[in-house]
Amino acid sequence: MKNSAILDSGTTIRIFNEITRFLDFRTRWRFVWAGDSRVPILGYGDVGIQVLGEREDAIYNVAYCENFAANLVSFRQLRNQGYWWDNRPRYNCLRRVDDTVVANLRECHNQFVLEYIPDDHPYTRMAFYIRKQKFNSRTERRPANGDAMRWHLRLGHPGPQALEHLVNASKGVRLSKIKTVNCDACGMAKAKRRIRREPREFKEEPGIQLALDFHDYVDGHGGYKCLLLITDRWSGYSWDYYLTDHKSATILVALKHFFGMLERQFQIYPEKIECHNEIFMKRKAVLTPDMVTD
Repeated sequence: MKNSAILDSGTTIRIFNEITRFLDFRTRWRFVWAGDSRVPILGYGDVGIQVLGEREDAIYNVAYCENFAANLVSFRQLRNQGYWWDNRPRYNCLRRVDDTVVANLRECHNQFVLEYIPDDHPYTRMAFYIRKQKFNSRTERRPANGDAMRWHLRLGHPGPQALEHLVNASKGVRLSKIKTVNCDACGMAKAKRRIRREPREFKEEPGIQLALDFHDYVDGHGGYKCLLLITDRWSGYSWDYYLTDHKSATILVALKHFFGMLERQFQIYPEKIECHNEIFMKRKAVLTPDMVTD
């Protein structure tokens, strides 16, 4: 296990024992206590590890202790960075705050391992050196990480398939979280039903355009349990009629009294009536050629 990276919940710092693994080494003399022994720290730097062969990640501010028994990754420092260890049954991984998996762990020799490299692996030092020199001044630049939502907006709101094609067809490009469900503009454009509110057009005269609306309530005095509200669209003035039921005959009696009052007192003859859907769907006997639905 000397070459492997062990996730340790007891250590307070990150320790690696192979100098060829460090990407940028800075000499600094210190020491760390390991049991009753004082182990010298020869310097600090960043180390790249390959998480169970899946991808390469960087661990920062790692202490170099030559010939140390194993490479240790401090879980305490990972927790301070917002990661948590998911060791529930059937799980063994590191997760971010949003529960996405950062790295899967492997149990080897009763240890939880982030990167497993057998001690008898051939050309271990040369493999570390080649990996460290993967990107330098003589090679191509490291792939640039980009935000998928930013490129989604820049390219005119393409779908996730187009963004994946961009990544596959481009060189040195990486996009994270390729999805467009969080785009409000795309959601509105692809909506199958949208609420449409247009301003009403009506004549500038009282009583020409009316609206009927029904409101149910608990049985009141005399058995009345429905309110018919008639509103003048131009003035906003309303008349209320209290009904015992929703039957066509009851509604017709109320409307006959109302139209007669407009004709006798104000010489007003309504031209347009916006009626409740209940009249249009269930009380067709109430409809007249001048009525329209809301």
